[in-house]
This record gives sequence, C-alpha cells and structure tokens, in this order.
Amino acid sequence: MRDPRPIAEAISEHGVAAAIGMKHVASHLYASRCTLSCKRCCFCRSPRRPSTRPATEQAVEWLRQLHQTDRVIHIAGGETMMFDDDLPAICIAANRHGASPHFIETNGTFARTDALTRDRILRSGAVRSPQGGASHRSTRTGP
Repeated sequence: MRDPRPIAEAISEHGVAAAIGMKHVASHLYASRCTLSCKRCCFCRSPRRPSTRPATEQAVEWLRQLHQTDRVIHIAGGETMMFDDDLPAICIAANRHGASPHFIETNGTFARTDALTRDRILRSGAVRSPQGGASHRSTRTGP
C-alpha cells in the first residue's frame, strides 16, 4: 500500500531514497542518447541514438504533470548529464511551477574529477544529494 501522506512530507521525513519505496517513482525520459550502450538497458538508449530531447517548455509541462501523480519525480535518459547546459533552465522553470524533479539520474560517466562532478551537479539545479545506482557504477568507463 502506498503511503497516504503527500510526497513532500514523505521526502522531508524519510529522504528521497526511502520515499521511492513508499510512493514509487515517475520518470521524465529526457534524452534519447546515452554515453553507454548497456545490453540490459530497458530504455534502449546508446551513443548511436540521435540526440533528441524536448524543448524546455515541454519538459517543464511533463514535470508538472508528473508531480500530479504524487510520486518521487526524476529526470532520466539516456544520459541526462550530456545535456547539463539545458538542465538548469528546465529545473529553474519547473521550480517556478512547483514541479522541479526530486533527482536527476546519471550513469556518472562524466565524473572524471571531483571538480568536474561538483560543477556539473551544481549546475544541474536539481540534485540535492548525488546517488548512483549499482548497475551504473558497474558499467562506468574511464578512471
């Protein structure tokens, strides 16, 4: 049974990770291209896919609609951080409508140095506490 409290209350009391189990997740699949080509990817994203993504206004509208589901909302990909120049505008505009994502999913392949990682995550405008999935950590490339 889903927790009857509003999502903001569940996140405030238990954090995003715990709220996912209590309220479930709704995803905005923002980008069609990814830096990896994982055989087990359920979204069929890869570096060979065309680089398509919605305009800021459309992304904000989808986030606004997803917030109406009372779930933990995140932006996923492909690899969203390939487009980290666009993410702040989306997150800032979505925040004006009370619809900013609770987190942005990334495979972390951009994270070559601590400084670069910090810069990209802070510029994204939405990540409150960086979290990586075990499946993505196991497929990372580079040092």
